[in-house]
Amino acid sequence: MKERDFDDYYKILKRDFTKYIELKIDVFKLEFIKAFSNIYTKIITIWVVLLVALIVSIFMLVGLALYLGQLWGKPYLGFFTVAGIFFLIALIFILLRRVFLTNPIIKTFVETLFENKIDKEQQRKFNK
Repeated sequence: MKERDFDDYYKILKRDFTKYIELKIDVFKLEFIKAFSNIYTKIITIWVVLLVALIVSIFMLVGLALYLGQLWGKPYLGFFTVAGIFFLIALIFILLRRVFLTNPIIKTFVETLFENKIDKEQQRKFNK
């Protein structure tokens, strides 16, 4: 039986280390794809819900404008009132955009990207 020398062990170690690195890269790719897919799915879902809500809102607001116009006897007053309400809502949204838009988006991205890491840390804390 031939005794292994340093070169043999080095080749085995190099092969195993290369395989380990390749597997780690594959795991990283899969985790990235999973995180990206989750984020993409959430974005598409939000857009569809917002589109449907926008269409429903348009019909409801036109109905409200027509109702107010009929109530006050002049149709344009109803539309001006609804436009004024929208202007106030837009102004409030612009002033509070960080609370309503930026922070939730950042939170969603962080939770999605670090989902596994947060779960593992919570499990470690729970098991102690």
